[in-house]
Amino acid sequence: MPQVLGWIYFCWLFNGIELFKDIYPSFFLLRVLCFFISLISISAFGYLLNDWCDVKTDAATGKVNHLSNLKPVWRFMVVVTPLIIGCVFWLPVSKIATALFVLQIIALIAYSVPPVRLKARSFWGVAADAFYGHINPVFITLFAFDFFGGDEIRHKILLAAVLLPAILFKGVRNILLHQLDDRKSDQKAGIKTFVVKNGALFTLNFINNLLPFEIFLSILLSL
Repeated sequence: MPQVLGWIYFCWLFNGIELFKDIYPSFFLLRVLCFFISLISISAFGYLLNDWCDVKTDAATGKVNHLSNLKPVWRFMVVVTPLIIGCVFWLPVSKIATALFVLQIIALIAYSVPPVRLKARSFWGVAADAFYGHINPVFITLFAFDFFGGDEIRHKILLAAVLLPAILFKGVRNILLHQLDDRKSDQKAGIKTFVVKNGALFTLNFINNLLPFEIFLSILLSL
């Protein structure tokens, strides 16, 4: 969430106050508040949905799962409630942002829910996590707060072209490090993550090879 707040500020800073001159400050703050509530709620939905789908595997590996003690009907209520809140507070100020918002929900479901369950499909699990955890929230924010409006559109497209792979590498590194921590429990549960399939040493080398590109793109983005 802090990085999303940073991108909201970035949209305002890059375009200048002129883009928002016809928007009352109170309405703009309302947009920000609703946006945060919506995005946080959808993130909570994805987290809880993943826990719900992992109840059996977590029980088999002895991993703590707070939804395991709830009855099915209460699990359903706990998981669905933040999804409803997120959809209710979403302000469709941009068609593209709304489309990406819907895609975010689909990606969260596809990541956890069988039979698709991308988290157990090696590379696809890594790609899905990088998408919904890093890439998509940033671009939802950019489109929701009119980053691509106003002037200098070519400059903005160029910036987005650098931003996309930079966030992608960061997201891939993040999920692979997480999978490295969980590799033993994932092996016991039979979840074929990227790390389980390719091994810890290969994954560490892969992360180390990605890191220089991530650093280079981050510097280029700053410039």
